[in-house]
Amino acid sequence: MQQRCDFTGAKAEANISKNRFPDKLPSEVYRVSLTGNSGSEYINASFINGYKQRDAYIATQGPLEETVEDFWRMMWEYQCGCIVMLCQLKEDGQESSYPYWPGEEGEEMVCGRLSVRLVKVRGHGDIVERRMEVKENKSIYPDILCVKMIQLTSWPLEGLPHLTAIMSLIDKLNHVLMSTSSKQTVVMCSDGVVRSGTFLVIHSQLERLKTEGVVDVFQAIKSAHIHRPGVIPNTDHYVFCYEVLADFVERMEAYHNFKTLM
Repeated sequence: MQQRCDFTGAKAEANISKNRFPDKLPSEVYRVSLTGNSGSEYINASFINGYKQRDAYIATQGPLEETVEDFWRMMWEYQCGCIVMLCQLKEDGQESSYPYWPGEEGEEMVCGRLSVRLVKVRGHGDIVERRMEVKENKSIYPDILCVKMIQLTSWPLEGLPHLTAIMSLIDKLNHVLMSTSSKQTVVMCSDGVVRSGTFLVIHSQLERLKTEGVVDVFQAIKSAHIHRPGVIPNTDHYVFCYEVLADFVERMEAYHNFKTLM
């Protein structure tokens, strides 16, 4: 899917160091902008449409040490209450994300004008769930943004996860989305492109499948690619999208057949 994109903001001299990879950049039209002066409003993140909702997802890279503050500014300014993290902090000996949350329950870290407190951590298998609270430091009676993060630790840097891991992750995400008013779901991996794009295409098409009974993976990928160039980079990821959707259909058919026999 070749296209010409405007990467003016991403390639600005003040912003080059904020990109984890020089070739994984947000297009100018769909990139997320932060409040502030020129040079402080950039973050390597893109809005991507969902099944029905415009800008349902924000796809972003794993924060660098120098962009952790920007990441939490984005979470606060857009009131994002959910993070799907598809990478580990280090993979194949390289940093995929700087640790952007406190290390222990009850600990708090200061990120510019915001403070982030880790309330609870719960792990089961290859999924770790964290609950955090974000507030402004100088407010006497601060509003608190509750953020739930779901991290899948088994999706390799090069390759694909097990179907069961993805389905379990989606089940947990949907449960979180039912209890939050967050307008966007932040989806993150090392580059904010390959794993993030694959996941959000699957998630959006599962929503369509449940509502309409049909999917259009190609169009979903095409749309996501326009917003975040580079998603679904090869046929393996393309086929994987269909495999997850087919697995969902088989499970639903088995469930309905079981109910019929009852």
